Amino acid sequence: MNAPTPRVLAIVLAALVFAPSTGSAERAFKSAAKDNFKWHCAQCHGEKGNGKGPNATADLPVEPRDLTSKTDIPRFTDDQVTKTLTHGGPANELSSIMPPWGNTLSKKEIEDLLAFVRTLGGPFNPDLGPPEKTKRKTDAALSDR
Repeated sequence: MNAPTPRVLAIVLAALVFAPSTGSAERAFKSAAKDNFKWHCAQCHGEKGNGKGPNATADLPVEPRDLTSKTDIPRFTDDQVTKTLTHGGPANELSSIMPPWGNTLSKKEIEDLLAFVRTLGGPFNPDLGPPEKTKRKTDAALSDR
C-alpha cells in the first residue's frame, strides 16, 4: 500500500480545517433556541421551563405547563407542539392566554424551539396517552386573592 502524497494530505487537512464544525453549529442552534425561549416563553414557563416564570402569579387564570415534566410534555406530538407554538394555546384546546408565535418567529425558529422544548421534557411517547387539557384555577382560588 502506498503512502498518501503530500498533495492528498494537504487536501484532507484543508477539508478538516475549513469544514463547518457541527459542534459550533449545534451550539449556535442551542443558543438561538434558548434565547428565543427566554424571550418568548420564560415569562410564564420560567427560565428552566418548570412553569414558574415571573408572570405565573396568582392572577393568572391557568398554571403554565411544566415543560420539564417527563410525564406530561411527552404526551404531545411534535405536530401538536409546533401548532401550539405557531398558533397559540387555543389551536390545541389549551390555554387561551398562550400566545401564538407564528407571526413573530420564523418556521425554522419554531422548529428549533420545538427541539429545545424536547430537551426539557423529552420526546413524544404515545404510551403515555393523550395530553391533559390545561388546568384552570378554580373560581374559589381566584377569588381568595
